[in-house]
Amino acid sequence: MRAFIGVEVSDPAVREAIATFQGEFPPQARRVAPDSLHFTLAFLGEITEEQCRDIKAALGAIPFEPFRVRLEGAGAFPRARRPRVVWVGADGESGRRLSALAETVRGVLPPGVSPPGRPFAPHVTILRVRGSPPDLSGILGGRGGFLFGSFEASAVRLKRSVLTPRGPVYSDMLVVGG
Repeated sequence: MRAFIGVEVSDPAVREAIATFQGEFPPQARRVAPDSLHFTLAFLGEITEEQCRDIKAALGAIPFEPFRVRLEGAGAFPRARRPRVVWVGADGESGRRLSALAETVRGVLPPGVSPPGRPFAPHVTILRVRGSPPDLSGILGGRGGFLFGSFEASAVRLKRSVLTPRGPVYSDMLVVGG
């Protein structure tokens, strides 16, 4: 099964602010559904049932205290002129808290389960761009400090991800906290 560990964007007002922003982009940019918005702490890829049990046990043992996350700024990977992903970021303090949580989560993963070697960058993917990407620098240009709102990160979730033609469908396999 395909899986990841993340923190959901849970506040409806924040989801609505992001949905409004998503509406500014051309149709080549596929929207991430509001109920799928999240920070990925560790992408696990394909895992076995046995690995899933081990991951659940490891995550269940981590201490988790809820904290506020401010969603601020927007950008694109790899860059706004030729984007593949459009994201919303976190302010400095929220980014530090999310980074520390990601480090804790990654540190308890059982042997043989490890996310790709990329360093954690706190962001919420809001759009995926297919085909020949348009230049989005005009839309993203003034959004560096734009505040989308804040929410309480109340849980860490082990999520199953099933890919469909309409995009991924996520379901909880474990909730720690909240």
